[in-house]
Amino acid sequence: MSGTILLPEQEVFNARVSTIQARIEAISGQNRMAKLLNENFRNWLANSSMSPLKLTLELDKDSNGLISGDEFAGLLGKMTGERPPDWVVELVFSFVEAKPETGIPLADWMAFMAANGLEVPEHLFEQKVKVTGSIQTTAEEFVINDKIPVNVSFSGDIEGYSIKATEANSGQVEEFFTPVAEMDSATGDQFMLEPDEAGSYHVELLHLGIRLDMVKLNIVQPVEEEVEPEDAVVAEPEGEPHEEVIAVEEGLAGFITELNNTKLKSEARAIIEKSSAYRIDGLIKSTSTTLLGDGDHRNGTTVACDIGDGFVLEVMMKNGERLFEAGQAATIHAMPHDWSVATRRLICREL
Repeated sequence: MSGTILLPEQEVFNARVSTIQARIEAISGQNRMAKLLNENFRNWLANSSMSPLKLTLELDKDSNGLISGDEFAGLLGKMTGERPPDWVVELVFSFVEAKPETGIPLADWMAFMAANGLEVPEHLFEQKVKVTGSIQTTAEEFVINDKIPVNVSFSGDIEGYSIKATEANSGQVEEFFTPVAEMDSATGDQFMLEPDEAGSYHVELLHLGIRLDMVKLNIVQPVEEEVEPEDAVVAEPEGEPHEEVIAVEEGLAGFITELNNTKLKSEARAIIEKSSAYRIDGLIKSTSTTLLGDGDHRNGTTVACDIGDGFVLEVMMKNGERLFEAGQAATIHAMPHDWSVATRRLICREL
């Protein structure tokens, strides 16, 4: 072990000192010998010329970060001139809820000495690092059911973060936590929001309950564009009747082409409502976290899948069931769910 000790943040350490002080008082109140032992130890510490750091490092002879029963018995032997019986060591170890055979962690040992009046130098405490963060979206206004890409970043490594979305008028709140294991990295992440109701939303980025940043999103109803009536076509009186032949592709590609040819989102939805499930064979282009989905798909993954011939669609996967990476070939059975006006992509849900 190096010639120093890194203790927890001072606030955490002080709470541990208070807990140990309470245990010392409770045990000493019921056991006269325990009270006498602790008073002798306190007096010895007060008269010792050694610093807390030097005393601890010398006591931890094998440098394993623990004060063992044998190591502590050696200290008591120096204090009294003879090695104490095992029950004495066990009694003192009970003050810090430890056993001689497992040892006392150095942080708890330092807290035990502090509980007995020894002053611990401030430079031994871990410094609390303030984490800052930011949240960004590509715009401020979106249409209902549009997929909203969101990026969050942090000034240092974190163990996870929360997103809190509040509708300004109704006060309705939704909050989601993402652990570091599900983040792109310990300092950043990208995910998708999919609001299904119009409104003005305040989306907050939280870390350990503290708000780091916020964006405002305005979610609006899709604008239904009026379609001008087509001029009536007068049939020519002579010659054979002429019929226009429209080539319609079959399968999923044809279905996407049909949606792409619609002028109104309501038309696309009407087509989707009548659709059947598809088997999607393609290559995963990217993945992102789906936060505002519903049911089995909430907090799952949304994958962008290239099915060839220039067609890319998105599939909301069920949470935790299957994991894909960019560049991976995939076969997914899914049901068409929505049409994104912003990206001109079909959005499906995994079955």
